[in-house]
Amino acid sequence: MKVAYLLGSLGRGGTETLILGIFRNIKKNQFDAIGFYRKTGALEQDFLHSGIPMLYLPNTKNYFKYLWNLRKAIVLNNIDIIHAQQPFDALNARLACIFKNKPVILSHHGYHFGHDFLWMTVLRIILPLASKNIFVSKTQMEFFIKKFHLKKRNQTFIYNGISFDKFISVNEPKLPKEV
Repeated sequence: MKVAYLLGSLGRGGTETLILGIFRNIKKNQFDAIGFYRKTGALEQDFLHSGIPMLYLPNTKNYFKYLWNLRKAIVLNNIDIIHAQQPFDALNARLACIFKNKPVILSHHGYHFGHDFLWMTVLRIILPLASKNIFVSKTQMEFFIKKFHLKKRNQTFIYNGISFDKFISVNEPKLPKEV
């Protein structure tokens, strides 16, 4: 089974940092994955050296051409599951996979407060169309179920977490022992 992770950009954000940590550990667990991204960013080189293949699919002026390129990438890479990190990417995946019967999973990393009308419209459209919505806490999941009238069976939560290994320095100074 091969999973495509859809990332909007490779900037230095919380979602990108979390996914980069996942990518660095995926190969250890012999998990077949690929990353698709629309925009470059500060973490691009880190992602390219993470051990997971990355495919740059930039937005084009012709939205249908972008969807066609995404669809081709999904087919050519034998993708079984698409895991989006943002509502826009989940909607793009759902549209690109029309008649392909590919599950589209959407992870929610926040509550989406303060977003503009277009963002909220896309969110309202994709929430019920996602094969599964994954939330980072039970409280967040319950909030979305109530606010957007979602069916409980298509929602789940996995507690958000990061690997603290990257924060441990091999050159860390040793503290003196107490006397």
